[in-house]
Amino acid sequence: MKKILCAYYVSENDIGTSDIRNYLSHNLPDYMIPNYYVRLDSIPCTPSGKADIRALPEPEVSFNSENILPSNEIEAYLYEVWSQNLNIDKFGVTDNYFDIGGNSFLLVKMHSQISVKFPEIKVTDFFKYPTIQALAEYLLELKTAFESKELDLEVALNEDFFSNTINTEKEIKYEFRLSKKTTMGLKSLAQKENVTYWDIVVSLFALLISDSSKNQLIKIQTSSGNEDNKALSIELDFSEIYGIEDIFYAVNSAIIREKESKLYKIDSLKLTKFKKNSNSIIPFIYRSGLVYNGNLGDVYDILIEVREEVGNEILFNCSYSYCNLREDKMEEFFKMFAGLLDNITV
Repeated sequence: MKKILCAYYVSENDIGTSDIRNYLSHNLPDYMIPNYYVRLDSIPCTPSGKADIRALPEPEVSFNSENILPSNEIEAYLYEVWSQNLNIDKFGVTDNYFDIGGNSFLLVKMHSQISVKFPEIKVTDFFKYPTIQALAEYLLELKTAFESKELDLEVALNEDFFSNTINTEKEIKYEFRLSKKTTMGLKSLAQKENVTYWDIVVSLFALLISDSSKNQLIKIQTSSGNEDNKALSIELDFSEIYGIEDIFYAVNSAIIREKESKLYKIDSLKLTKFKKNSNSIIPFIYRSGLVYNGNLGDVYDILIEVREEVGNEILFNCSYSYCNLREDKMEEFFKMFAGLLDNITV
């Protein structure tokens, strides 16, 4: 029979298992934290007044009542590993590992197995994500992060954009607004060219990045529709582009074509600890409403948030966070972008 560690406690009311475990984790090493917890009205005693161990009730394994089965390949893999190590087969992906018989000794063994397929996983991750569902989601992020190392997102700017002096401000902002007249003209142009107004906005941003870069081949990062925490990498070869309309069509085509192949999670860039080459930046233009749990300035260097406002005006919130970028050059850059947008419909 498998040995388990069980804690018996006396209390007027039930105390949540997670609350007890959390309390004990501050006072005991992981391997001494019990798997099960049983509330009693009183501790049974022998005639001599000592605790009667034999009279203590057997703990009941408490599974999640929903008993949700795996819904993807990673969950199915984890389910199989848990089942083999815990020697049980009736549990769900939302059950807490420690609530269904797991302990630190088995956890180390499981880590050995799982790390073969997911080498980035750490033993501490099992404590942070104690259910199959939560752990699978985290492993998917690790996998995406590993794959995103293959993404080349950098753009090398001209040397005059950089200074040897480091700015003390982490993030410097600039703001401008398109009038109702300009906005309507922009959307009218988009309709005429059979593209979207967003294609035109991204195109002009790409054009400006290209003019500020050493290379004809550039990459622009943009938000992908209404998908949270996701960005799209667009690659444009300006040696094959001969007119402004060509940029519109290239961007429109890239957004449609690359929505599957170049879509990535923004979180994944942080997980890879992405390092840029000297004088290189990662530019990002996105629609307001993008949900990201963190500071985009920690991931991207030049940021432009585009917000459509009531009255058919468009607000552009521009910022940059690369500490070596020159403030005067970036202010000039944002002013030029505003000028391009104002004059494109003239």
